[in-house]
Amino acid sequence: MKLFDFVKILFSTSSEYEKLTKYERGKNRFMIQRFIAIRYPEASNLLNWNGSEAAYINDSFRLVGKQFKRTPVWIYTKVRNTQKNTVDFEPKESTLEFYLKKNEATLRDYNEMIKSPRKESMLKEIEELEKLLDEHGYKQ
Repeated sequence: MKLFDFVKILFSTSSEYEKLTKYERGKNRFMIQRFIAIRYPEASNLLNWNGSEAAYINDSFRLVGKQFKRTPVWIYTKVRNTQKNTVDFEPKESTLEFYLKKNEATLRDYNEMIKSPRKESMLKEIEELEKLLDEHGYKQ
């Protein structure tokens, strides 16, 4: 049984839930707990024990689900579409040398950082440094 098939049964008033095996009731515990935590964080946190029986936790959530006539809207959360702001900035050689010297880094460290997720913040930092150096007429 897939996750959202189980969610429909969990929030329905039919006796279909009672017909499910213990394994089927506990199979999607993690995701059900995440869904319930959106609306009822305290209750979800109280039921978040290591070693607890997943089927019984979902049975507890079934008690919460019985108050709804259908699956609540807050179960279906949207995922944000994050647009990555790419910085197309190539620092001057003198700025890069200054940056590496002040941070006690090598060109190899810089090339590794370009591949990392922190690339955007580092390039913005270097860009601001370059503006400051240009404003103050720093030449190397």
